[in-house]
Amino acid sequence: LLAPPPSSEDGDAVSVVPIHGDFLRADPSDPMFANVRAVMLDPSCSGSGIVNSPDRRTDEAGGGGGNKKEEERIRSLSNFQLVALKHAMSFPNVERIVYSTCSVHEEENE
Repeated sequence: LLAPPPSSEDGDAVSVVPIHGDFLRADPSDPMFANVRAVMLDPSCSGSGIVNSPDRRTDEAGGGGGNKKEEERIRSLSNFQLVALKHAMSFPNVERIVYSTCSVHEEENE
C-alpha cells in the first residue's frame, strides 16, 4: 500500500509513503487515503507469461494440456484479481489504475 504524503504548496503530492499491509483491508473511506489519485495494481497471477518459470517448464514436460486443477487455479486467481480491481476502484478520488499481470491467460487479463 502507498499513501500520499503531505502535499506540497501547490497541492500536488511530491512522493509516496509505503505502508506494509493488506490492500484488500485498506478502507477507502479512511482519511489517510483521501488524496489517493492513482493505484498500481499488480495482483497475484498464474505467472504463465514468465518464459523460464519453473511452473511453465513443469507444465510443458507433463504435456501441459488444460487440466481441471490448473483451470480451477486460473479461475480462482481471476476471481481474486477482480475483487482487487473493484477494491482499487472504490477509492473515491482515484483517477487512474494501472493493472498488470504476467499471465497469458485471457481470464486474468480481461
